[in-house]
Amino acid sequence: MTAPKPQPEADVAAPQDAGAEAPETLSFEAALAELEEIVEAVSEDRIGIDELGGKVARGAELVRACRRHLDAADVEVTRVTEELAQLSLRESAARGAAEEGEPVDGAVGEPDDDGVVPGDVPF
Repeated sequence: MTAPKPQPEADVAAPQDAGAEAPETLSFEAALAELEEIVEAVSEDRIGIDELGGKVARGAELVRACRRHLDAADVEVTRVTEELAQLSLRESAARGAAEEGEPVDGAVGEPDDDGVVPGDVPF
């Protein structure tokens, strides 16, 4: 009887590996790269059955880490986009008011009878 051919070891860190970095400390790109390595190793049968569970668990941790990065990026992009939209609305309103000759908030105009210039801060 012949012994089963040993599977080559995957070059991927498993959760039980002492050198495996915690997924929450990895950048999105590093977590994704490691996840891609695990998927490739599994699909090419480079992971033995004894380490498969650990690799799948590590992959799940990496997926969650990537999702957190994507969610955080989505929140930031939405925040910046909304700020830009508000700025654009204010600028459009200011241009419209200026075209109609109306004073624009924060614009410095001519002094009134008391010598106060609109838009000046009194302190």
